[in-house]
Amino acid sequence: AADRSVPVVVLNGSGTKGLAAKVADQLRAKGWTVLSVGNYASSTQTIVYSPGPRTASLTMRRDVPSSSLTHKPLPGMSTSHITLILGSDYTS
Repeated sequence: AADRSVPVVVLNGSGTKGLAAKVADQLRAKGWTVLSVGNYASSTQTIVYSPGPRTASLTMRRDVPSSSLTHKPLPGMSTSHITLILGSDYTS
């Protein structure tokens, strides 16, 4: 079953202007709570950083098919929400 109970922060590391806002709107339409959107220095890969539960991570990966990797949050990242970093590999 889909689990969209964990809020999301969407960061644009692709260099494509407005991509984080566009993807955030798409996620809201699917039932996700988007806490914020912003920029990330640079990323070649679209990555989901998820503190759990696993079902929310899997749902995010299904909702964002470009996400190639799922990781636990990095040091300094919040453990209360999913962080989605959109990389240059992102395709809608």
